[in-house]
Amino acid sequence: MLSSVKTLAIKMELDFDDTIPGLLSSFPCLETLDILKEESSDEYDSDSDIWDEKNSLSCLDHLKTVTMKGFSGDQSDVELLKYLVVCGKALRRITLLCSESITEKFVEIQRRELCIERRASSDLELVFLSDTESNSHLWAWNEFHDSSLDSMMES
Repeated sequence: MLSSVKTLAIKMELDFDDTIPGLLSSFPCLETLDILKEESSDEYDSDSDIWDEKNSLSCLDHLKTVTMKGFSGDQSDVELLKYLVVCGKALRRITLLCSESITEKFVEIQRRELCIERRASSDLELVFLSDTESNSHLWAWNEFHDSSLDSMMES
């Protein structure tokens, strides 16, 4: 367990095994989660219960911000984010960098799918940006990855 880690950036497929819950359970004091979503070739398993609300992760007591780059509204995106919305007691902001163009209808559908009315945190703000808008709002993933590797090598 890595209790001193407050920020985690991951690049991975959002499939329906227990990789992400297992990973998040290793960071109980996590405050910031940045996800760069890669396309998954796996089919959605509608019987999957990995995001069951009864199995709340300890990091959800501290997690304040989540950013997902590559959000498309597919079932794997929605299941993870819905879990965070419903169980994230400290969650203040979720920023979704969408691969599709953003319409009012898309945002309305996604807000409904993500169960925003059942949110655990009354302060939660859900922000939708297109990938083209995101360049001015967020750091580049490759720059972050490269600088993280450099600092690890120096230690």
